[in-house]
Amino acid sequence: MSIFSSSLTERLMSLKHDLGKYVAWHSANLEDEEWRDGSVRLTAAVQRDVLSTRTTSDGLAQPAWVVFEACVEGMTDVERERCAPELARVDAHVRWMKSIGAGLTSGESLDDHEIRAQMLSAQGEIRGALSELVRRARGG
Repeated sequence: MSIFSSSLTERLMSLKHDLGKYVAWHSANLEDEEWRDGSVRLTAAVQRDVLSTRTTSDGLAQPAWVVFEACVEGMTDVERERCAPELARVDAHVRWMKSIGAGLTSGESLDDHEIRAQMLSAQGEIRGALSELVRRARGG
């Protein structure tokens, strides 16, 4: 028997879709050269991915951290414990993204090679951690 309820599993599947998929939707297919050297196209893609991870039915863009917080805010302590360590990994990357949010909005953050490399890594880690968590929740 799984330690994950069906409602928690569904919530995690939604988080994987809404955050894990779209936090790197536009930028995932850009060439390594654009990530290495930076480009206007990369900046625009990362801005869409991170600052507009989800769009509400009324057209409001929600950044990655809002999408994440909306999912975990309703979790009980027991549910959060069951979802650790994957949620802790996601949380760390989402908090980092939020910390550079102003620089992402202006595009200045992505002028820095180290920030670009960290962003690419964070996007991959978020996707990977949520995939692992959903797989575990589904008993796989």
